[in-house]
Amino acid sequence: LKKDYPYDFEMLDNILELIVETVCTKRPLNRIGAEERPAEIVRSRFMKLNVEHIRYVMDCFKENTTKIRNIRQYMLTTIYNAPTTIDTYYDALVRHDMSHGYLEGGTGMNRPQKVRPRI
Repeated sequence: LKKDYPYDFEMLDNILELIVETVCTKRPLNRIGAEERPAEIVRSRFMKLNVEHIRYVMDCFKENTTKIRNIRQYMLTTIYNAPTTIDTYYDALVRHDMSHGYLEGGTGMNRPQKVRPRI
């Protein structure tokens, strides 16, 4: 991953540290999103993570344009949800690209243009 993200070593290290901290916690519950979840369930889900899940988390983070108030909770929730949302995310991305001609040799030239409102 550090080869794929040469300018994001610190972020990758932070993700790893967050995963290790969560897996090694002695607390009985972990807050993921707005819910308290049993630590054993969170630990189990985190232990199933692979390189593609982390790549997905990195891509989601880079695509986010909204202000994140609690970065730790955002990252924990994204990491926790990665195994259950990754397939749907990439399926939607492929469908979007296909509808705009990106995957079938098209240039995407026929895609609708955004219209700027007059002020």
